Amino acid sequence: MNFLAHLLLSENDVEFRLGNFLADFVKGKQRALLQGNMRRGLECHRRIDRFTDSHPSVFRAMDLIDPSRRRFAGILVDVFFDNLLANTWNEYAHTPLDEFCASIYKAFQDYAGPLPPDARRIIGRMIEFDWLRSYQHIEGIDQAIERIRRVLGHDRTEPLAGASADLLARRADFAEHFRVFFPELREHVKEVYDINP
Repeated sequence: MNFLAHLLLSENDVEFRLGNFLADFVKGKQRALLQGNMRRGLECHRRIDRFTDSHPSVFRAMDLIDPSRRRFAGILVDVFFDNLLANTWNEYAHTPLDEFCASIYKAFQDYAGPLPPDARRIIGRMIEFDWLRSYQHIEGIDQAIERIRRVLGHDRTEPLAGASADLLARRADFAEHFRVFFPELREHVKEVYDINP
């Protein structure tokens, strides 16, 4: 899953949420520097990823991706599922999406504790460009895919250009797989962590 799901499936603690959010950005030795709830958040992120990467509904959703983009299918399904989550938010969360996003942004911006290198820059960009709320719209999905292309390198990610067309073409099918997958993921996370979205 992408950022919105990871943050929803976090304990209500800023350090836990920071660890869950930053897990994809913190590499190698930097991970060993994380302590306490930030480390637990990172471990929760990994638990979510392992479950997601082995779930039959995710595999079925990956099969819906155009063959020209199939090697990026896992990444695209993550992003598409955040779009589906944002657009069915009230089925999975007690707090309205706008309020949830605003509280995340404020908590991250106000956090005064130590953070890994580049974390404040990443958080600043997330807030400035409203990454979490942007998942509701196809334009936001396009922007998320473009961010992924910049990280991975445009030369090797040319097939990702225009990938939101796959979601638009097969939205009902993606939604069906998401409806099976997401409640099972939430229960899987709640087995270990104090999650009450």
